[in-house]
Amino acid sequence: MSVPELEEVYPILKKGKMDALELLRKNSPKEYERTQKAIMTDAKSQIHENLIKHQSVLRECVQRYCGYGDVDKDNANAVALKSKIMQKYKWLVVYHNYMCGLNKFENCFVYVRYTYDPITLNDYMEVIDSTNA
Repeated sequence: MSVPELEEVYPILKKGKMDALELLRKNSPKEYERTQKAIMTDAKSQIHENLIKHQSVLRECVQRYCGYGDVDKDNANAVALKSKIMQKYKWLVVYHNYMCGLNKFENCFVYVRYTYDPITLNDYMEVIDSTNA
């Protein structure tokens, strides 16, 4: 007695065939819909959890790294490096908030206040409470 090939037992595995969800959609539309809802609910839950974690880390990093208190302002290289770091965090805040908006998770937003000192040409960024936004 010969052992059947895996593709013979599970024809869906053959190259060029439908994937499992497509086969389920074709053979059992109700089960397909239930499965899709379960997948989406779990995915949304995971996205929300990740955005909450990221929000916490991002708020802490903005408060820690987005000011010039720890920089020797006479050192042009240190000021330039700090400015580059802050630009990265500005981008990250914008992207984080974009992902929160895209997924309709308003409780995950990171609210910041941007200020600019025209004398030193330095940007500043600080986290603010969402109720003051």
